[in-house]
Amino acid sequence: MHRILFFKICLWLVALTFTSAGWAQRPSETPQGLQSGLTYHYYTGSFTVLPDFTSLTPVSMGNATSIDVSYREQDDDFALTFNGYIEVPTTGTYTFYL
Repeated sequence: MHRILFFKICLWLVALTFTSAGWAQRPSETPQGLQSGLTYHYYTGSFTVLPDFTSLTPVSMGNATSIDVSYREQDDDFALTFNGYIEVPTTGTYTFYL
């Protein structure tokens, strides 16, 4: 049985203090009709803390083939979110690097 894992990645390109409230394992999902790749949402603003992106309207969005900052439209004061699924064939702890 394959499992699908949903994950979020936070990337800061400036020296900010980041604290994590922790994480919780979500139940496995079996979504239908998925396509390869990620979706990205691009936001502008001077963020000093991690914002609640669900309350913000993205300036632009689209499909991404990789997680990088090339989707930005300016060099400062922006945020990018990437969303997608990965296939997790075995239960366990996984570490991702950027």
